[in-house]
Amino acid sequence: KHSNKKRNIGIHSTHIHISTMTLLRSSRPVQSRLSAATRQRCLSTVAVRGDPKKGLLVASPTASFRLMSTMAQTATSPPTLSLASLSNREELFANKNNENKLLAPRYDPSLLSAGIVHVGLGNFHKSHLSAYMNDLFNRNSNCADTQQWGIVGAGMMSFDADKRALLQGQDYLQTLVEQDGTSSQASVLASMIDFLPVDHEQQRHSELQETLSCNPAIKIVSLTVTEGGYFLTSQGNLDKQHGLIQHDIQRPEEPKTIFGIMVKALRHRYATGMAPFTIMSCDNIPHNGNVVKNVVP
Repeated sequence: KHSNKKRNIGIHSTHIHISTMTLLRSSRPVQSRLSAATRQRCLSTVAVRGDPKKGLLVASPTASFRLMSTMAQTATSPPTLSLASLSNREELFANKNNENKLLAPRYDPSLLSAGIVHVGLGNFHKSHLSAYMNDLFNRNSNCADTQQWGIVGAGMMSFDADKRALLQGQDYLQTLVEQDGTSSQASVLASMIDFLPVDHEQQRHSELQETLSCNPAIKIVSLTVTEGGYFLTSQGNLDKQHGLIQHDIQRPEEPKTIFGIMVKALRHRYATGMAPFTIMSCDNIPHNGNVVKNVVP
């Protein structure tokens, strides 16, 4: 079930990302503390707003400019988001406006251990699975059973490597902004504890293969790889003629796709008596569970 508040913006210390999956219901912009350099980098960001008459999301660079300008009105050089900065609440939470407060985790991120590997860390993941796990950890901060579900990020593409570098620089912390018609609230998410190295050049993905094959603590592999990432034909079946799929079929011990990697890992787990992991598609495609079954039979 969804709350009335819409989770729509994932803000890093130096980047602003706006999820195109979510409707901005309030015309009042989010207040934030941005440096002049950050503000300059944000001017090309595309804001998303709703058109109630058409029921559509409309991308507007002009609206984005107004949003960024308003956010920067009280701009000073902000502290770098990090685990260390969480302990300095007076500096990190400088905005005292009750309608725009920044909430820190009520749990100790260092107590979390890996239980989920998520492939494809886009804004949809940040504002949903990462947020839901953050909520769970906040509600059960001292529960050992809960602490074993930390998220480890993974990716296959060059932009995934860029995201890893960005998140690594801020201890994998992220900021989530929630808005409704009358208020805005920002929360620091600490549900991600690591991000595996991304081998987008050699495409061997050894770290990812090792983690999925040999780490029994990993119980879920979740995906947001977009519809195109499932290698589907126009009929919705696996495109076995695709070059990467052909490679994985012919050389199953050297897979290059996430699906070939998961098949290899599941075979290894079965052969060694290790429990399998659950594959969970989080992509916004019809019958996504059946889609995964078609790709990983």
